[in-house]
Amino acid sequence: MSTPPDAPPVGPSRVALISAWAFPVFVVGGFALLSGLPVIAAVISAVRSRGARTQRVLTAVMALAYLVPLASWRFSSSEAPSLTKYLSPTATAVVVATGVVVAVALTVLRFRSRGAAGRAAA
Repeated sequence: MSTPPDAPPVGPSRVALISAWAFPVFVVGGFALLSGLPVIAAVISAVRSRGARTQRVLTAVMALAYLVPLASWRFSSSEAPSLTKYLSPTATAVVVATGVVVAVALTVLRFRSRGAAGRAAA
């Protein structure tokens, strides 16, 4: 279902924003495996949103940044007991940086869509 051409743009939901910001916080805080929960919430929010192609792409990037180290840890012969201990400082920095970039982009997208909605209503 597509949005009408005269409808104001729809930005990311509050759930998507909170999830996007929680993802890097969890990883930095040492809860890399649990950071999958905000990723799942963001993916569900992106799939359910209407007309938010950019949100879907950004969420896919965030999910990929999570799934690559997760699969690497899970399918390797590593003795690391957790994903947090498996991640090197460089890998942690890349995952966190990706999460922050996605969170900032979603925040900007939300503010731009709110501004456009306000201008369309006036």
